Amino acid sequence: MRLWLTWFVVLLGLGVVMPSSVSSSPDVARTLGMRATQEHRVPRTVLGLYHSADEATPDVTRIHKFLEMPLNHLGYVVSYWDLKAGLPPADLLNQAAGVATWFNNTLPDSTHYFVWAAAAARIGKKFLVFESPGSLGTPDTLRAMNGFLSELGLRHTGTFRGDTRAVVIRHKNPDLIGVEEPLPGVLPGFNVVTALPGNGRDVALAVHLSVSVADAAPQADDAVLVSTNHSGSVVSTGYAIRYNPAKKKLTWFVDPIGLVAAAMGPNMFPAADTTTLAGRRMYFSHIDGDGWNNSTRIPQHASRALSSAEVVLQELIVPYPDLPVTVGLISCDIDPALKGRVEAADTARRLYALPQVEAASHTHTHPFDWPFYATYDRARELARLKPVEVTKPAPASTAGSGGIWPWDLQPAKPKPTASRVFIPAGPPPRYNTDVPFGIDREVAGSLRDVQGLLPPGKRAEVYLWSGDTRPFPAAIAATRKAKVRNLNGGDSRFDRDFPSLAYVPPISRTVAAERQIYSVNSNENTYTNEWTGPYDGFLRLRETLDRTERPRRLKPMNVYYHMYSGERALALAAVKSHLDHARASPVIPVTASRYAAIADSFFGVTITEVAPMLWRIGSRGDLQTIRFDRAEAVSLDLTKSEGVLGQTRHAGALYIALDRAHDAPVIALAEAEPGSGSAPSPAAQPYLIESRWDVSGVMLQDCGFSAKAQGFGRGEMTWAGLAPGTVRVSVDGADRAARGATEHTAQVSADGRLSVALDADARAGVTITVACVK
Repeated sequence: MRLWLTWFVVLLGLGVVMPSSVSSSPDVARTLGMRATQEHRVPRTVLGLYHSADEATPDVTRIHKFLEMPLNHLGYVVSYWDLKAGLPPADLLNQAAGVATWFNNTLPDSTHYFVWAAAAARIGKKFLVFESPGSLGTPDTLRAMNGFLSELGLRHTGTFRGDTRAVVIRHKNPDLIGVEEPLPGVLPGFNVVTALPGNGRDVALAVHLSVSVADAAPQADDAVLVSTNHSGSVVSTGYAIRYNPAKKKLTWFVDPIGLVAAAMGPNMFPAADTTTLAGRRMYFSHIDGDGWNNSTRIPQHASRALSSAEVVLQELIVPYPDLPVTVGLISCDIDPALKGRVEAADTARRLYALPQVEAASHTHTHPFDWPFYATYDRARELARLKPVEVTKPAPASTAGSGGIWPWDLQPAKPKPTASRVFIPAGPPPRYNTDVPFGIDREVAGSLRDVQGLLPPGKRAEVYLWSGDTRPFPAAIAATRKAKVRNLNGGDSRFDRDFPSLAYVPPISRTVAAERQIYSVNSNENTYTNEWTGPYDGFLRLRETLDRTERPRRLKPMNVYYHMYSGERALALAAVKSHLDHARASPVIPVTASRYAAIADSFFGVTITEVAPMLWRIGSRGDLQTIRFDRAEAVSLDLTKSEGVLGQTRHAGALYIALDRAHDAPVIALAEAEPGSGSAPSPAAQPYLIESRWDVSGVMLQDCGFSAKAQGFGRGEMTWAGLAPGTVRVSVDGADRAARGATEHTAQVSADGRLSVALDADARAGVTITVACVK
């Protein structure tokens, strides 16, 4: 008991300054929650509390499956803590912005947890409480639970209403409730939790969903099912996510992003963004090597006995030099000793020689069941492969029965009997089991195999997970040791078959001290019922691409498929449709390793508030975009910013492009002038709105600027802040013999905008210069 009392005292002593908002523009300050403070680090971490007796590891928790994505989108990093090990250390809590919970029912020793949680909320930690707060509200825990819930403006009455047929909705916020699917006619049962009357402290409650029985007086005994206040949010059990047994699908009752934003706000700090680069949505594509050696069934290619990989090379890679693609080889497929083919290596060499192709490994023997190999036992693996004798049931009898039908009037046939057959003891844990498994051979060894196929100056950059894509810590650590990025897993879908944000995963998966980066979209395997058809099912990817772009940009555009798409004409056409769509879309194409680097960097970004509406960004690695939501009232102030390329707007959000040539950029915002749209500041100077090429190292000149650029395809870009008139635009390549230099004139519009489409080859980098024509 003394330990818990000590915790209580420590929590009360944790210093978190909560100053009031001060700004020259109170309305703008209120919109973004800006604070007048001394320089301080903005907390980005949310503690995800779980109990391993209920959910064994972080990646199987409901927080990871459903809540981590909304938190990532809003710029937060989830740090998981298993309550089986006790309460989080005080220093960990002190650095956090808030705490997220999604408990099943009752925690062991929940009374002490509630004392801790109440004290944490009292010092300003936001709580996101989904479903059970940690107890069913039994008499022995009710007082402690209400001590915590009172910080969230609520009181548990200790009663449960199971029969809801007479219940009516008293209040519903249409912006947050029933967005994905209307509430059912008969609501789920609920604990009767009511709004807490004012008790001298600020417990102002925003009720988003409340209900009452039909014969109750107005507002009497209303049960609050979804609410937010200054300490966070509470979503009652059964009112977060609904499983529809008829459709066998999940949908959210609430808008999780909007609810979390309301609970964590109004202090909207800059959000590190992994979707956008140089003002445009990122596009990348990657191919897993499965089916590399399969024979194509497409007639014009089958007549030449081409492999699926050859078809993909000829149809999906060579014709698209403007779209980078990352190709992962299963290295045993080129090893004749492991049933591989020598011709596969030749295809790989020609494929990897193309400048738009990034090399990757898709493992050596393609594990299907990664957890099986966390503690490898060759004897156990062989036992799983050993055939066992089983009895195969007899098929349904078709013998004549002497019945009343003419065709039954025939001699009886022998009745079928059960048969004895041999089948494997279990599914094979990997594609090729001819050699023992070894993590060094599977990771570093396969990367060496790929490296041996590459032209000089090129290296393998990515390791693409296979099978169930659930690598164990040592496997992920091996990719870090090999100095490559890791990618795959997640299988994001958001379409008519998976009509919910519940199927859009977060950025990554936490595995002990390691981190696995998820792919952005699912591959054609999930759209084709594990490659059984329909073979054009991958066309449905377009729905997910559109739904994750609006009303919010949640993910980059990712076209992810396998080499076996080269087997079928319908599958090949589906992939082509997405490549053509990407080519015609306002995206910035990048390699898969570039996206993985940006995703990895998300977790280390530091944001320091230097002054009101002024932030310094540190430790950002490869991440180059900061986003402000609900930012219609503000714009970038270039006169006070440093290391910033420019700004653009999308769906109500303001995206700030950072210059990777600057280690610690500073972002300053100012109130936008009425009707100015995206005008950055009173003093005009050149800034980037959007670009298909990545831009860095901008140097202002007397009348124009110069910048470095690298990218694929035409250099479509729009700049602003220039003096109207004629300018000379030149593109100088580092390798003049290969790319040369181009120069032409262009017009800056009356509002200071310059839009150009440069036809230079910028894959190895170029220098752009814009200068006035005098």
